[in-house]
Amino acid sequence: TALVIYASLHPFSGWRDLGVSPLAFLDAGWPRWWTGFDLAANVLVYVPLGYLLALALSRVTGRLLPALLGAVLASGVSFAVEAVQTWLPSRVASNLDLACNVAGACLGALAAWRSGTRALDWLGRLERRLVAPIPHADAGLVLLGLWLMTQLSPETLLFGAGDLRQLLGLTPAIAYAAPSFFVLEFVI
Repeated sequence: TALVIYASLHPFSGWRDLGVSPLAFLDAGWPRWWTGFDLAANVLVYVPLGYLLALALSRVTGRLLPALLGAVLASGVSFAVEAVQTWLPSRVASNLDLACNVAGACLGALAAWRSGTRALDWLGRLERRLVAPIPHADAGLVLLGLWLMTQLSPETLLFGAGDLRQLLGLTPAIAYAAPSFFVLEFVI
């Protein structure tokens, strides 16, 4: 949930009130700019959220109620995030995004209702077969996961997440020039 919120509200700066209701996106027309990739990404991002929320609520009586609650909670997160995006100039609140997110949340909750923890069990078996026999592979997976999280920011250059010189106030080794920078990173 935190990862979805982070990715949806990044860069967390430039907040301002445009004088528009945060719910204005609900009755807005079809969004001006959209792509098939955006629609698919909005669905796919909420599938694991709906799935995991439904599984987390599995101690609630029955099998259907946790799935319904998981879908409703994930949809609520999407609704809240879309409403908050009204105050971020770099983000666009969209009813189409909300619809795709709700569809993904429902698909994930439906998968949890139908299969329970089978997908997680399969991933666990796959990890034990492919990764566990390799010494220190778990640490590599953690580092890979952390690197993938750094790529959520569109300002981060590919493989540029480890450069701490600007944070520490040190001068860069070379002046930034896109072609030489990428070649330098590739060589290093």
